[in-house]
Amino acid sequence: MKRLTGLSSTLSKVIVNIKKFPFNEKMYMKYVTEFGHRQLSKKMKYLEEIQRALFVAQIADDKVGLHWIEKLLIQLQGYCDISIRDQAIVLLNMLYDGLDW
Repeated sequence: MKRLTGLSSTLSKVIVNIKKFPFNEKMYMKYVTEFGHRQLSKKMKYLEEIQRALFVAQIADDKVGLHWIEKLLIQLQGYCDISIRDQAIVLLNMLYDGLDW
């Protein structure tokens, strides 16, 4: 019974996170715009948000969200700042490998 309660709690947390960290075309456009305007500290914060959305999309098997995340990470491969590019590569590998380091 304890295990079932734990599983139910975990499922509830996943559902809450799906609602809290959605990734869709609107979010994609937000990040595309923001990466063109903000200073570096904001961009690293945005990458953390994208990573969180990636975890949630992987757990929820959100194909649409994963598509938009992949598209954004591929675009960031050509970004002018190497730290952004490096983090985008790590996240893209996590997406392709299905891992959540």
